[in-house]
Amino acid sequence: MRLLDPLKRALAIETSDTNQIPTPAARLSQGLRSSAQLPWNDEISSATASLDQARNGYNQQIYINSYPEYDPKVSYHGYDLSRDVSEYQFGVNNSINQENATKKPIPPPRKKRSNYNSQSELANIKNGRDQWSGRFDFFFSSLGYAVGFGAVWRFPYLCYRNGGGVFLIPYVIFLFVLGIPLFYLEVNLGQFTSQGPVQCWRMAPIFKGLGISMSLMSYFLTVYYAMLLSYSILYFILSFRSKLEWTTCGSWASPHCTDDFSSFVMPCNYENTFKDPNGRCYTWANQGLVPIGWWNVTSRIAFRKPVLPSDDYFNNYILNKSAGMGSISTVEWPLALCLLAAWTLVFICLCRGIKSSGKLRLYVVYFTALFPYVILLILGIRGWTLPGMSQGLYFYMKPELSRLADQRVWNDAANQIFFVLSVSYGGLITLSSYNKFNRSTLANTLIISISNVLTSIFAGFVIFAYLGYLSYITGQEVKDVVSEGPGLAFIVYPYAVTTLPGAPFWSILFFLMLILLGLDSVFASVETIVVVITDQIHALRRYNTLVILIVCIAHFGLGLLLCTDAGIYWITFLDQFTGSYPAFIIGLFECICIAYIYGVSQFHEDLKAMLGSRNYG
Repeated sequence: MRLLDPLKRALAIETSDTNQIPTPAARLSQGLRSSAQLPWNDEISSATASLDQARNGYNQQIYINSYPEYDPKVSYHGYDLSRDVSEYQFGVNNSINQENATKKPIPPPRKKRSNYNSQSELANIKNGRDQWSGRFDFFFSSLGYAVGFGAVWRFPYLCYRNGGGVFLIPYVIFLFVLGIPLFYLEVNLGQFTSQGPVQCWRMAPIFKGLGISMSLMSYFLTVYYAMLLSYSILYFILSFRSKLEWTTCGSWASPHCTDDFSSFVMPCNYENTFKDPNGRCYTWANQGLVPIGWWNVTSRIAFRKPVLPSDDYFNNYILNKSAGMGSISTVEWPLALCLLAAWTLVFICLCRGIKSSGKLRLYVVYFTALFPYVILLILGIRGWTLPGMSQGLYFYMKPELSRLADQRVWNDAANQIFFVLSVSYGGLITLSSYNKFNRSTLANTLIISISNVLTSIFAGFVIFAYLGYLSYITGQEVKDVVSEGPGLAFIVYPYAVTTLPGAPFWSILFFLMLILLGLDSVFASVETIVVVITDQIHALRRYNTLVILIVCIAHFGLGLLLCTDAGIYWITFLDQFTGSYPAFIIGLFECICIAYIYGVSQFHEDLKAMLGSRNYG
């Protein structure tokens, strides 16, 4: 049993050098006084034991009376005071420890825990861990961490690929069966241990590999998230122009690039034209029939699918896309500079914003978490007024019940729950490790988890409204304009807004939203890596800023690979790796460790000691 140092020293000082029993005036009970009347015959052993018991009872009561802030019926930091006091026995075997203890000054007693977070500067707890300075810091940090790029482009595409609205059935099932329980487990694990994702597994050292796996997942996720953040920064800068560059086909366009879909049909309505059954139309000239357009858009698309200007702009101009993952020839320096700007911004915010008091913390944490919702609502209101919107929403929500028999639908739903809630990545354990020890966790778990899923669904209504509009103006089916992965954010939507009045304004809003979503996710992921390092090497905590700088440089160094002409292939690979089975496997072993190694009953008792019977969910 671990003893509380202040208690040990105080009990030792309350005992005289000769271990004499105080006078009856010193609050000894009648029972203690009677036990102090020792015989002088063969009962010396039992008398000595009774004497020690009397001293123990007296000194326990003296200490509790001297420090009324301590309640022997309340647990502090996971230790029961009355139990610790009873463990401290006086006698010959402990005389040396008593003598050493009396030579040390008595430190002030620790303060009682409060159910309320202070709005002042951070308070340091026993293990040197900082605590959130605001009552809602953990809530908004966790919400911003969980709601990332995946809510904007990953979830809507998965809905499209897996039968539309029917995808919500396994998605909601896995939310309550897997997502919320694991979210609750990780939050409580971090809060109880006040440790990061590696050190929190000291209860079962063989499972420390789980923490290392979480850290690696966070590292690779952050590398490609930061690259998406740099794309957003570059597009955000390019949006400050009177005409967006990807509105029409430029010098970077491929032969398939098309920026005027009406030209497919209109020339075919002229006189002296011949309409071929294959969909093309011709005019007569000296050299014979000359193709001038298409009279059937469906045939035109089947013959050679048109490429949006924004598609060629992203792949040929922004990325300078190579032939494959191994075809690396150049570094795209505009992307590298934007990546450097992204990591500089992350470094500044982590050092000055996330865990500091005052206005800067308020602006960084709360603004990045809340303002994306405002932008998403504004974009949604505009999109729901566009022609063709209903086609996109119908395509998004139409149920194909037969797809429930497809195993891939269930796999994608489970993996997306892990990805969108950010469980098994270590960030939740890290963020909750800064909580007050006895803070209620169930309400935060439910609100954050359900809000995250609702955000994903709401983002789908917004994005598919613009996809329906794009299908309307191009004459294509919605399925022909949907793009997978980053293409939905950097190809489809950017072109859709080019046809709106005030296109630069809508483009600025959209990419500002992506920047804020990316920043919040990167903040927590970087903090996870920093905590893993400083928890392992405690001496580095005083150099926390330097550690953050080194971690940012390490991420930036690997991110330069994604700035090459083959970078988009590596982004796709990292997205498929971090958003699929590894997270599911880590979550499975988390449950095995808690249930069968540490023990469900022991974890249950830990939660009761931390949260109390009333707050324990």
